[in-house]
Amino acid sequence: MLADPQSVTISGTTTSLPRVPSAVATTGSFRSDDGNLNLSVSQVTTNGGRRRRSSASLKKRKLVSDPLVTGVSLYTDATLSVTFNMPEAGVFTVAEIEAMWTGLKTQFDAATGAVIKKIIGGES
Repeated sequence: MLADPQSVTISGTTTSLPRVPSAVATTGSFRSDDGNLNLSVSQVTTNGGRRRRSSASLKKRKLVSDPLVTGVSLYTDATLSVTFNMPEAGVFTVAEIEAMWTGLKTQFDAATGAVIKKIIGGES
C-alpha cells in the first residue's frame, strides 16, 4: 500500500494528495483538497492470472472559459498514464522492469524533453 498522502510536484509546486476511498480494492486513489489533481494507482491480474497490469495515472482538472458561450466557465481535464504489463510468473524481475522504465524516462527527458514534446504534439 502506498503511503498516505502522496505528493506530486508540477512546475515547482508540490501538491499533497491524501488517500480517498476507492470502489475497487486493487486501486489506490489520492486527491488534492480542491479536487483538481487526482492520482490513481491500480493492480490488475489479466489473461487468466498469467499477466499483471500495474498502472498509474495523474489527472489534472481546471476551470476554463467556455469557447461557445460567453461568460460561462466549465471544467476540463488532462490525464497522463503509465502502464506496466508483465507476466505474473516472475519472468521479469522488479529490477528489470525498473530498468526499462528508467530507459523510457531517459528517452523522454533527453535533449530537454524533445521526444516527449514531439509525442505530446502529435508525432508518432
